Amino acid sequence: MNNLEDNDIEKLIKAIKLIQTQVKWKSANKAEIHLAKRIKLGHLKNSSSLDDYEKIIQIIIFNPESEIYIFRDDDSFYPSITNQINNQLWLVMFSLDGIMETAFPPSNPEKYLKNNPFVYLGKLKELV
Repeated sequence: MNNLEDNDIEKLIKAIKLIQTQVKWKSANKAEIHLAKRIKLGHLKNSSSLDDYEKIIQIIIFNPESEIYIFRDDDSFYPSITNQINNQLWLVMFSLDGIMETAFPPSNPEKYLKNNPFVYLGKLKELV
């Protein structure tokens, strides 16, 4: 599957199951920084809470129609799951340990996903 070894597929599936179990951030401070940035950029309403932000993440990571990419970074990769929220494509990226990296709506999703080191793998329902 797109030059991923069986071991990599197993790591990917494990990471997805971990993030589905709990949306976990590197720290509470990191979560608040990400939330503040999404509000500042207009991705979320000014009144949005961390719970609101995490609900968007959960909708994406549990929807069987969500699309899975990997973001390649040197010798490692980060699972990334995308789906539409209110007619806007959101991307959720996390580590192989199931720890959140970020979640946001790219301004030009098609260009963003094609011009960066992203590799499309398929729909969530096809892998998990």
